[in-house]
Amino acid sequence: MVLVIAGGILFSGCAAGPFGNFLSQEDKGQSLEQEDTVDALSMPLDPTVDLSYVRGAAYCGECHLQHYKDWKQSRHSHAMKDVVFRAFVEEMQAEHNGAKDRFCTQCHSAIGTRSRDIVPGFSFEELSSYTLEGATCEGCHRVVGVERPFNSGHLLDVTGDVRGPRDFEGIVHPIQGVDEFRQAVFCAGCHDVRGQSGLKLESPYEEWLDSPSAARSQTCQDCHMPLYEGRIAPYPNLTTRKDLHSHRFVGIDVLDHDPAPKTRDETEAFLRSSARLTLIVPAVVASGTDELPVEVEVTNLISGHRLPTGSTFFRQLWLSLEVRDVLGNVLFTTGDQTEEGDLRTDDNGLVIFGTQLVDSEGERTFRPWRAISESIDTTLAPEETRKVQWLVPLPLGMTGPLYVQGSLNFRAFPPKLLRSLNLYDEARKLSILELASVEAEVWVDIVDEL
Repeated sequence: MVLVIAGGILFSGCAAGPFGNFLSQEDKGQSLEQEDTVDALSMPLDPTVDLSYVRGAAYCGECHLQHYKDWKQSRHSHAMKDVVFRAFVEEMQAEHNGAKDRFCTQCHSAIGTRSRDIVPGFSFEELSSYTLEGATCEGCHRVVGVERPFNSGHLLDVTGDVRGPRDFEGIVHPIQGVDEFRQAVFCAGCHDVRGQSGLKLESPYEEWLDSPSAARSQTCQDCHMPLYEGRIAPYPNLTTRKDLHSHRFVGIDVLDHDPAPKTRDETEAFLRSSARLTLIVPAVVASGTDELPVEVEVTNLISGHRLPTGSTFFRQLWLSLEVRDVLGNVLFTTGDQTEEGDLRTDDNGLVIFGTQLVDSEGERTFRPWRAISESIDTTLAPEETRKVQWLVPLPLGMTGPLYVQGSLNFRAFPPKLLRSLNLYDEARKLSILELASVEAEVWVDIVDEL
């Protein structure tokens, strides 16, 4: 197929190979050393979106006030402002001299990337206000279809009608229904990410395809955009509806590193609903026992994707366990942190759920653009229960009871990653959220010698 542009409208597009034709081209204003990675759909050489047709989120919010307030509290509104994202992009800019500047922004600001407001060597401070709105109203509600389920795979038309989940006459403007708005594939367009080598970096939609949620026809929107009752706009002849969707897009982030508003309690409750722990220990052990068997069952309560999902190569989800004697002496511990907040590298009992990316030198990397393969995947499948076991050494002459405590902990980033991006304050502000916890007492049976 051929990409056809007329009057700012993207009629059709087909990407050759897995990501389209990645071309090396000299761009306006860039140096001869810079090369621009091009994808006909999501990172076009010539603009396919005319910014003069684009309205800002505040304009939409004049009528759709609740949707606007929700969006302002969401990560979508911070997609281009988040300090960690900017630090990653700026590091990649320096490392590749502009050649990959638009790879991340193709999703973080489809409007800015397709309008060519974002070009190789761009500066965040020089971008238009529409581009800096990130995943804004126009970026979703001008989608006319999904060409591919990854890497900004949406087809955009910013000059036609507003799009939504169903046809609606409206009072100020009509809404043209697009089936994909009600389907998980709509979210896949940005939330599944493939590197330019073809490496799968983020795959929540692909995980969903084989999940219990997919079998039950439950979509991403069912969990991340729950329904509420209200009016879509403040006009007297618009009735109250029960099928409005929250636009807070609640997920994992509690914005430790960003001062923007967020419904923290809602996010934390959402996260705590994702997992369950079950602790299995003997009720009684004999005083001469030299090891205490401890088993923890970890259950992913999410039916739609793995735990964790998304950027699993730097998300941290791990088990902590501590065993103490009756005097409070710690007999065993795992999952604790150093003074700087990092998980200890000498922790042989550490159990962590996630993935690891490997660079061309065979070393682990947190920079996805350096990755050539994935070496480890310990994420939990949807609704999976996994057993973890430890044998805790016990001292001679032990008395009881013994106290066993365990927890499943989550944070969005490792502190050392943020420090490597020179985000020292953000590293210090990182908090650990306890998703689930368990505890038990083990009695010690002292046997008298005859």
